[in-house]
Amino acid sequence: MLHSRPGQNLYYSTADPGAGTSTGKRPVCNRHRNVLRYSVPVHGKERKNVKISTKGRYALRVMLDLALHDTGEFISLKDVSARQGITVKYLEQIMTVLTRAGYVRSQRGNNGGYRLAKDPAEYTAGDILRVMEGSLAPVACLEDVPNQCPRAESCPTLPFWEGLADVINTYVDSVTLQNLKDQTTDMAGNDFII
Repeated sequence: MLHSRPGQNLYYSTADPGAGTSTGKRPVCNRHRNVLRYSVPVHGKERKNVKISTKGRYALRVMLDLALHDTGEFISLKDVSARQGITVKYLEQIMTVLTRAGYVRSQRGNNGGYRLAKDPAEYTAGDILRVMEGSLAPVACLEDVPNQCPRAESCPTLPFWEGLADVINTYVDSVTLQNLKDQTTDMAGNDFII
C-alpha cells in the first residue's frame, strides 16, 4: 500500500485517461501497465512526470510500427492497434500529438491512415519522448533555462542532477528510430527454432 506525505497527491494514470472520474484520475493501483505519477510542489511548481508515461512509451512503439511497416502507403490505426494491442481510441490521442508535431502525416478516407513524415533515421527517441512528455529533466529545477531555483548557486546536489539529465538526454538523443527498426529486424531474424 502506498502512503502519501502531506502535500503529495498520489494517483496513477490509466491506459484510458477517461476511465476513472471526470478528471481521469483514479486511486493508486499496483498494476504494472500503469505508470505511478505523483505531484510534489517544487519551488511553487507541480512536477508530475517522473517516469515515462504510457503515452510516451506507446508513441515510441507506434512510430516504430509505422517505420517497420512502411511501404509508402498510409497505415490504418486499426492495423497498428491489432499489432500493438493498443486501443484505436488511445492511438488517436497519440497520433493527434504526433501529427501536430509534424512527425507523421495523416490521410482520411478508405485508404487513409498514417505514415512517417520523414525517414526513420531523422527521428530520435528523445524527439518522440519529448513531444509526448515535455522535458525529460529528472528534477523540476532543471526545466528552466537559466535555472530559477533560489538554491541553484549553493545547491551541492545540482551538479549530480545536471549530470543525470545529461546522461538521459545524450542516450535518448543517440538512438534513432532507424536504430530501433534495425534492432527489431535483427531480433526477428534471429528468431528460429532448431
